[in-house]
Amino acid sequence: MTDNQWVTPPPPRDVTELFPELEPFRRTTTRLHPRLGTPSVFTSSLGAKPLWPADEPWPTCPGSHYGTYDEQPVAAVPLLQLFQRDVEQLPFPEGADLLQVLWCPRDHADERWPAGPKTTLVWRDSAAVSDVIAEVPVTPAHHGRYMLEPCVLHPEPGVVEYPSGGYFLPDDWTWWDRLDNYDEDDNAADGVRDMMADLFEAPGTKVGGWPNYCQGHYWPTCDECGQHVEHLLTVDDAEGDGAYGGRWLPTGDGSETPDAKDLSGGRMQLFYCPRCPGLPHVQYYDR
Repeated sequence: MTDNQWVTPPPPRDVTELFPELEPFRRTTTRLHPRLGTPSVFTSSLGAKPLWPADEPWPTCPGSHYGTYDEQPVAAVPLLQLFQRDVEQLPFPEGADLLQVLWCPRDHADERWPAGPKTTLVWRDSAAVSDVIAEVPVTPAHHGRYMLEPCVLHPEPGVVEYPSGGYFLPDDWTWWDRLDNYDEDDNAADGVRDMMADLFEAPGTKVGGWPNYCQGHYWPTCDECGQHVEHLLTVDDAEGDGAYGGRWLPTGDGSETPDAKDLSGGRMQLFYCPRCPGLPHVQYYDR
């Protein structure tokens, strides 16, 4: 595992002391803490050249793209590369120890979600890769959107989260009344919002745990079996902010942003179906 210099501060209080009914919804996430660097193809990374076989075609997207007129296939862009030794929380299929996530750097229309880049997931056995691709193909970008700068990851496992609303919380209006009436210091106008930001879901790039925003009626279902999918990972352009979620800023450098450039203020959330063969995934891109 990479160094763990970047650590999430402890919560200001235990949310289950305030709301004991949340205890069954406790989950842990692995925060990835990307920082600009020069990662090797043999390490976990964001936006960097992956461990891709030289004899395996690089993915391209021939489909139509929202708002553009491409006359040639568009080469995929590396998003994440995660080794099992760094992120054991991932649901690696048997025989695989490496997850590679790429996306098409063009917007794709989706009637369910906002238009955004289309993702491709590859699970592979890293030991089976002998010769690595020399260069990653690049298609000229429109305004540089979705073209990331290489980042080194600093995985931090075991960060506790709870859902902030919707589908998984108790169907009990008394609970919601208590939440609405919560005021951290009896003077804060946004006590509920402060508490949710500090105690519920961690922002930033992470694996597992609870997704941000994409809960309740927005929780995706599998295109194949129609059942609810599980949160796989999130790629975000910030780890928190000074007004809300400041508690989540890691202790390493106190940086508010993960230096994952050109995410255009967006957040890509990926989900997977543990029931269907091949672990089919569903994406949600939130601007």
